[in-house]
Order: sequence, then structure tokens, then C-alpha cells
Amino acid sequence: VAPLLLSVLCLLPLPILLTAGYCVMLATGYTVCSGLLAYRRCGGGSGGETAMPEACRHLRAHFWNSLAGCIIVQVAVLSVGALLQRSREADLAASLRHARRYIASRVSLERQTDKLDRLVTSLVPQSLAAELKLNCLRGFIGFDGCRVAQASGVAVVSACIDGLTNFPAASFASADAARLLHQLLCHMDHLTLVRCPHRWLRLCHSPMALDYQGYRGSFDGDTYLVTFGFPLATDACRAQQALQFSLALHEFVSGLAERSHLPLTLRVGIACGPVSGCVLGQQRIVYGLVGEAADTADALQRLCQP
Repeated sequence: VAPLLLSVLCLLPLPILLTAGYCVMLATGYTVCSGLLAYRRCGGGSGGETAMPEACRHLRAHFWNSLAGCIIVQVAVLSVGALLQRSREADLAASLRHARRYIASRVSLERQTDKLDRLVTSLVPQSLAAELKLNCLRGFIGFDGCRVAQASGVAVVSACIDGLTNFPAASFASADAARLLHQLLCHMDHLTLVRCPHRWLRLCHSPMALDYQGYRGSFDGDTYLVTFGFPLATDACRAQQALQFSLALHEFVSGLAERSHLPLTLRVGIACGPVSGCVLGQQRIVYGLVGEAADTADALQRLCQP
């Protein structure tokens, strides 16, 4: 019995082991005390049996039977308790593993959702991003119709970088021109805070990112179109934002020309007026900006000197 009891006790954790030991001590103490009282009544403590030897033998047998039964019951109870405790710990460990997998899946889903938000916001303004994302999740690419939004008093900047795409092929490879163009566009996107929702402002590393809340409408060849006040709303003076952006862009292009030793120049046209934004296409979505202000800014840019 002793090895079995020890093996069962080894399976129990410390709190249950202390509780079980306390219960065992109480039960064993009660049985021993009952046996000692019965033994003394039979005269076992005065040096011999009394006139009732048969009754004393029955009491002693009852004492040892009670003690053995108590030990057996205690071992059985402890064994069942150990098994139940192990089963509970196994269920708890399984629940923890399931919770970890669930948390990991949720984190992965949030990361994928964040990537989808960035991708969708790079195609259309924030006002249309939720609808486009919902359509993508439903398996429908694009929109079921034309989405047009109009605004007045929008400042439009049309910037053209002369000398960026008209190099002779023998002196400047097209791949190098593409890399230079990519560098220029990345800096412009940081300047204008292009397609960055407000909760992602901290991700724009340019120190001037908070100064200009513009939107890059289109890029065609070496012409760059930016709007201020639409579709990204702003409370600041839109014309002043457009002028500050143009000056910052001119400074960057001048520095880029000095570093690359290329004859890069900048022509800028600025106009304020009504503008309409619309989603063009379905399989390949393009958000276009059209209107009087956009046409005027483009015409001014073509007329001005570098």
C-alpha cells in the first residue's frame, strides 16, 4: 500500500498534496484514537485482558479493519483526485494552446487587413477605400458604377521635371532614369502626405510630411499632379499649402540635380478652382482628377519657364 500511496502522492501538485495530507491525518487520527479508546476499555493498557476476551478480540479486529479500510479509501480517493487533476491540467493546457493559436491568427489577420488597407488606400482616396475593400472581400474587383465627387476651391499643382525622361539612351540608361524617377516620386509622396490615412501619419518619415496634406492625383511621363483640399480635407489655406509644396519640391529637385550631375529643372503651375474626382476602370482602377483647376494648372505649367 505504501508504494502505491507514494506514487499517487507524487502525481499531485503541492496545494492538493497539502490538502490531502491534512485530510489523511484527520481520518487516521480519528481511527487511531477510536482504536486506542476501545483497547483501553478492553483492559489492553493495564497489562492483560479482562473477563471479556472475546469482545476485546472483536474490538481489536474492528480497529485494524477500520484502519485498513480507511487507508484503502484514502488511496482510492487520492488516485481519483490525481487523475482528475491531470485531466484538468491537460484541458487547461489545450485551452491555452488554442488561445495562443487564436491570438496568433487574429494578429496575422490584423496585419493582413492593415496591408489590404494600405493597398486599397494607394488606389483610391480614404472615402472610397472601405467600399473597395468590402468589394474585394466579396470577390468583386472595383465598383459597380462610376464614383464621382466634386469640390470647389481646390488648389492644384501641376509640376513637370524637365530633363528626367529625355536623356539620350547612350548617355543615360532607362533603368537609371526609372530609379531616379522612383526616388523623386517617393520624396514627393512624403512631402504631400499622399495616400496616408491620419492613423498612419507617424509612418511618414519626412520632417515636412505634416506641413502638406496633399493628394497625388496622377503622374504622366514627367508631369506630377497634386491637389490640396480634395479629396483629403484640410483646414489650412490651400493656396498657401500648394505654394509651400512647390517651393519644397523645387529645393529637392535642385539638390537632386547637383548630386546626380544631371540638367534637371522644374516647371510648376498652380491654380485654384473646382475639381472632380472619379474612379476610372474596373479591372485596373485609376482615380482621376479632372476639372477647370486641373486644366488651368497644366496650361500654366506648360507656359512657364524652368
